[in-house]
Amino acid sequence: MKQQFQWRRYRIMTMQVLPISCVFLIFPFPYVIVVLLQLCGLSASIGGAFLSIARFSSYYALLIFPIIAVGSSAELRQKFKKILLFGRQERAIAPTMTFNQQMM
Repeated sequence: MKQQFQWRRYRIMTMQVLPISCVFLIFPFPYVIVVLLQLCGLSASIGGAFLSIARFSSYYALLIFPIIAVGSSAELRQKFKKILLFGRQERAIAPTMTFNQQMM
């Protein structure tokens, strides 16, 4: 049962999971801080205005998740580029050559 450990596969998986995890940890962070400060004795009127903004900002993680998922996966990124460039065709630009014919 001794198989070679494939670090490359796990490194790629880590690079895909890390941005997704960061998004789901960063966006709810302001809301958690305000709630913790209110539990420690901060007046509700002081953090009330910011609390509504912080609560709403935690929903941005759901909106940004598809963008992060496409950006972190190389396969999805290539498919997404093909979809965006579907109507455009690549045009090759080649030099033109002119031949001068001399009269005899």
